[in-house]
Amino acid sequence: MESEKAKKIIFSESLIIFSIPIYAYILLYAFEYGYFIRLGIPTEFIEVNLSVLAKISAFLFIASTVILGLLDLIHKLVIHGKAIAIKTLNYFYIVLVVSVLPMIAFDFLKPWLPWTIITVLLALILDFVFPLIRHKNIKGYWQKVEQQFKDETKHHEDDIGDEIIKRIGYKAFRVAFYLLSFTYISFSIGAISAKYQENFLVLKSEPERILLRKYSQNFLCSEFDRNKKELLYKFSFLSVDQASERGYTISREKVGPLSKRIRIGKNID
Repeated sequence: MESEKAKKIIFSESLIIFSIPIYAYILLYAFEYGYFIRLGIPTEFIEVNLSVLAKISAFLFIASTVILGLLDLIHKLVIHGKAIAIKTLNYFYIVLVVSVLPMIAFDFLKPWLPWTIITVLLALILDFVFPLIRHKNIKGYWQKVEQQFKDETKHHEDDIGDEIIKRIGYKAFRVAFYLLSFTYISFSIGAISAKYQENFLVLKSEPERILLRKYSQNFLCSEFDRNKKELLYKFSFLSVDQASERGYTISREKVGPLSKRIRIGKNID
């Protein structure tokens, strides 16, 4: 029996170690995707850098155990079975991750901010004020909230979402939720970093070009308008040898943050 348990532990640990580079690739791709989308660079040019991937894999190897262990500890000690903790965490996730991050990353979502605030306020009223009305016979506010949470849980027991969670297992669902959330956050951070990036590598050519990415021995470049701080979406690839032969120099300059120009089609040289 003990040997079987040991085999299961070894298998699960081996699976986690095997999955780390794969998930590191997903995180890096999500970050690059957000960065490219925010600046309007064709996503066909996304290529994962192996050296960066190795660094992220090493970081995840150390951080995943600490983060997931800490989350599990918080869940057991603070959240598990406590309605107020679960509801607070849900609202924190909805407001910060679902609403605030994408609105910071993409300006076209900002008009939805008032509707988001109204929706959250209505939900807060239903969750934290409605129990006072519905459970008048129960003494104590926290007890009312707990009873309301139990009623809601019982009401949703036969929902398709709850049935799916039961089938795949709550722990597996929680891990999947964390991984998807981190991926979405990585995408949002990529877009935010592109939005606020000020310093870029500038190729001193005619016309001037910004070096967006380096793939092995090739640079992905784009012409830009220095005065308007806009990419001109005239993309080209330049090899290191070509840059050296033509006597081009590269300098890091404060030419951003770059705004995204509305364009028709993709101009690729």
